[in-house]
Amino acid sequence: MQRSPYLNKSDQFMSKYPQPIKILFIHKLIFDYRLSFYEELAKIPRYEITVLHSGKPMRREDSKFQEIIVFQKSFFGFLWQSRSRSLACNHDVVVALFDVHYLSTLLLALLPRSFRLIFWGIGFGKSSSANRLRTYLALRADALALYMPGNKNNFIRAGVNENRIFCVRNTIHIEKPFCSTDASQKISFLFIGSLAPRKRIDELVRAFARVVERCSSKITLEIVGDGEMLNDLRLLVSELKLNKRVRFIGKITNEAALAPFFKRAIAMVSPGQAGLSILHSFACGVPVVTNRHAISGGVIENVIDGKNGILYEGSTDELAAVLLRLAVDVEYALTLGRNAFKYYTQSMTLKHSVSEFERAIDFVCSFNQCQDRL
Repeated sequence: MQRSPYLNKSDQFMSKYPQPIKILFIHKLIFDYRLSFYEELAKIPRYEITVLHSGKPMRREDSKFQEIIVFQKSFFGFLWQSRSRSLACNHDVVVALFDVHYLSTLLLALLPRSFRLIFWGIGFGKSSSANRLRTYLALRADALALYMPGNKNNFIRAGVNENRIFCVRNTIHIEKPFCSTDASQKISFLFIGSLAPRKRIDELVRAFARVVERCSSKITLEIVGDGEMLNDLRLLVSELKLNKRVRFIGKITNEAALAPFFKRAIAMVSPGQAGLSILHSFACGVPVVTNRHAISGGVIENVIDGKNGILYEGSTDELAAVLLRLAVDVEYALTLGRNAFKYYTQSMTLKHSVSEFERAIDFVCSFNQCQDRL
């Protein structure tokens, strides 16, 4: 592992922390996809990892990280997690969710503290008033860990020291990445996720209906997921006479069980929302097609139009044209898929996220860092 450039050469860092550095993550809850990240970070001998949250217990018996579940209160759109400050004071480094709705987290930055504070999250949002508050908090914190590099410039322009901003990719760990390049196997378009209105899956069905007769008879649309739109989508498929070309698979979350669907997918298509499914698709050598303005939590920044996926402006006609091109020119789709796989394996694996977080933690723990604070 490469040493942080912010540690001084006399190794004062390790003399200050002769015991493992006690690191506390404060989150709303632990998502399944984050478990592997905490486990991997906790394998580093010089770290002692604890995750505080208000969700259901997620830690396994053999987990290397510790877990603290606290009560959460909600009032007037704001949230408060009990004991978060007192527990934070027992740690060397606190990594808190960069969410301005959590008053208990805001106080960590506003009140005097003995621990180092890192805010981790997307960064700027749509609200200008919330962004002003985020800027103030960023100036009070010891470092920022942003999901994607695109938001970094916003904070630099606001006066945050560039050295204190790190890009810790919000990614998903795929145990066995693969890239299938057999054109004969590519016989479906794929949607994976909850069947919610915001996903605009009905637009995908309508776009597919417009081009299905011009595609090979082997090509189908496979919808993997469950949710409130299922019955409406079934009715729409029936109205458009697509029953033989659209398959409703149901909810699948197991990586191995999903692999066959990715192996035969020309592309993963999600018109309205495209989050971490983007990276799951990339890890399986499948390009992503999504609306340029889709809800994504910043993850859409990974899709490079014409390189590892396709971003369209939003019309059903445009989506239909994209589907037809990929269905007819599978070699083009395979090229996008190979690029997607390369992108994931070279920059978006769990190893990359953990390595960048090491840099952020080493930075805030170094003696020289205190001189850089504003």
